[in-house]
Amino acid sequence: PEEFRVEFERDIINSLREIAGHSTLSKAPFFVNTNAVGASFGRVQSILTNHKADFVSSKVRFMPSNVKDFNHIRWVHLDLARTSDSAGVSMGHVDKFVHVDRGYGVSEILPHIVIDFSLEIPPPKNGEIDFATIRRLIMRLREEGMNIKFVTADTFQSADALQILWQHGFSTGVFSVDRTTEGYDILKSTIYDDRLDMPENDHLQHELLGLEYSSRNSGQVVDHSASGSKD
Repeated sequence: PEEFRVEFERDIINSLREIAGHSTLSKAPFFVNTNAVGASFGRVQSILTNHKADFVSSKVRFMPSNVKDFNHIRWVHLDLARTSDSAGVSMGHVDKFVHVDRGYGVSEILPHIVIDFSLEIPPPKNGEIDFATIRRLIMRLREEGMNIKFVTADTFQSADALQILWQHGFSTGVFSVDRTTEGYDILKSTIYDDRLDMPENDHLQHELLGLEYSSRNSGQVVDHSASGSKD
């Protein structure tokens, strides 16, 4: 039907499954519109000096000159790991709300999101990731004037980190993207709607483009390929 043209043009894989009710392959690329993903990067500058640091052999510094507005409320999300995978930390904020035309006279008002930084934290050589260092980074950014209010993390090894941050005045919670596709679906929507601005980050872009649908006992999820990662 013509009324579904926009949805099929934006994401044919998801539309075949959700609208047409047609099963797709167990594994299919999550992002079909790769140009939209690439266009989201490089629109802003990271507020940190690097996109990767283990805090032993390499560190990052805060660059306040890259902050356009300190007053916006910031959200931080942690994807924690210790020795095998990298940990991931991202911070972002809503800088405005925009009208999104859905066609046929339908328009939505939705948030436009800016990512302040995305940081990969690999385990140091012959060591493991120190979660205290990640907590200190978040608290240091708040001391420098960043209006950080909310910190979330996945369920893996996150309880202690979130409890300590809560004791320091942050609102904390658990948000996992491994059980359902909800988090990734929201991400895809912001990218396809042109509502997401991110700093340059080749590794993150590579991870996003490598995401694929995968079937598990709990249902369909979004995962990385056998040779990829999604830290």
